[in-house]
Amino acid sequence: MRTLIQILPYRSQHPDGVGDYARLLATKLRDAHAIDSIFVVARPDATTAAVDDGFATICAPTNRRRAIGDAIRLAAQGRDIAGALLHMSGYGYSRLGAPFHLAAALRDWKARSGQPILSIFHELFIDATGFGRRKAYQKLQQASVRQFLRLSDDALTPAQSYRDWLIAQNPPCPVHAMPVFSTIGEASDGGAGARAAYLAIFCRADMARDIYGPWYAALHQFCTDADIGEIIDIGNRHTPPPERIAGAKLVAHGRLPAERVRALLGQARYGLLAYQQMPLGKSTLFAAYAAHGVIPICASTKVPEGDGLVAGTNFVHMAGMDGHPTLLADDPAAMAAAVRAWYAPHRCAAQAASLAARLEHLAVRR
Repeated sequence: MRTLIQILPYRSQHPDGVGDYARLLATKLRDAHAIDSIFVVARPDATTAAVDDGFATICAPTNRRRAIGDAIRLAAQGRDIAGALLHMSGYGYSRLGAPFHLAAALRDWKARSGQPILSIFHELFIDATGFGRRKAYQKLQQASVRQFLRLSDDALTPAQSYRDWLIAQNPPCPVHAMPVFSTIGEASDGGAGARAAYLAIFCRADMARDIYGPWYAALHQFCTDADIGEIIDIGNRHTPPPERIAGAKLVAHGRLPAERVRALLGQARYGLLAYQQMPLGKSTLFAAYAAHGVIPICASTKVPEGDGLVAGTNFVHMAGMDGHPTLLADDPAAMAAAVRAWYAPHRCAAQAASLAARLEHLAVRR
């Protein structure tokens, strides 16, 4: 069995978007394509050593070029290596979001081994307008992304707008856009089950302040318009949410394991997204809703369309936010089917198959 070296910032038992994405992808690659994975953690923390999910992990002892390079070489030792898969999320590797040291370590390893590098650009750089420190950070992060792009033999990113920027940098490799899959897993029936008028809300303590504070009136109006019977509240927080909103009973579940979250999503018709400007294609929460047949409700009209998603077809806006009128689904079952159909081509199994094909292509080309 060939082995793929997956490079990521952290490995933890706690929910972690990039880490969970990498683990689920590794499982599909191993089970369906006979490609094992070994993880190299470039910026380990105290929780990393506790991970035990059947995949080997090598932690760089320090977040420095030489230490990371040594960890990658140790991961490759004695294995039939198919290549390296870099999960690029700048702030995970570097306080400034620009891990030049990691790029240097990968450049050294590639020069010595001749192995291909595939990169998944989960993030690019901060959105900075005007001048000052944010503008300086943006330029630094853009320079870092260009370094990783030049090192790559193939590249993937979750949003078409991200792909457009990467293509504009004249990369030496193909760049593909593919929205993320659900990192809590996927419904076995594709999310096709019948639903009650329930609303799922995922919110950490910081999100709860907005959802049950400044956004409360809009949430109340949506619950009234959609005749919500129950709100499924998931996530840890310091203060309890309200017991009822409009006519809906609110049930606070706290932090839950993934299998329990999947079961609850199987009951919900709608799911709230508390994003302002994030491309929906890179949201693992949007993907979780889509994978379970839940209609996403965006709390802001600043959320951009794109990546094959259209308001009123694959998601709706919450009433009252940004002065936007209510946009409810005339046929909730049809909208749920539309979001499931959007998700199907880039579910976890499809992405693993695509990655396996790219590794095979690179092996032949060598």
